[in-house]
Amino acid sequence: MKEFLPVALVAGFLVAADTPRTVSDELQGRWPAGVTTNHGGLEFVVVNAKGPVGVLDVTNDLVTLKYDRHEGRRWSYSLGRDQVSPHAIDLTMLDGPDQGKMQKGIYTIKLNSGNGYDLRIGLARAGQDRPKTFAHKPEEGLETHSFARYPTPRRSR
Repeated sequence: MKEFLPVALVAGFLVAADTPRTVSDELQGRWPAGVTTNHGGLEFVVVNAKGPVGVLDVTNDLVTLKYDRHEGRRWSYSLGRDQVSPHAIDLTMLDGPDQGKMQKGIYTIKLNSGNGYDLRIGLARAGQDRPKTFAHKPEEGLETHSFARYPTPRRSR
């Protein structure tokens, strides 16, 4: 029995290394841009015949959003630790006309039916209070964004 204990511990660490341990681990990575985007009640589908037209990249301290033929936008971000779900997120614009302004928001990450993840972000305008839910009235000026990430198919040999 003693011979199997180190093998079991190593196997457990290897499995844990592949599994996100925190919400920020789940958030990080590449998200094909905008399945849907809603600005003040107007909903846009941000996909063309070839698929998503941009990408949201999240690292441990930076969010970058790039769309076809458009310069990318960059934000620093911090995650709230006091909210369970939806989680709190604060985004500070690093460039453009809103440089230095903070948007308070909420987000959720859920497993989807394609064995991937759905990311939903709701943001208030700079200077407004954090939204409590994703449901809102057009005149409130909140924006919501939905993204989907799927596992990369393995190539057969």
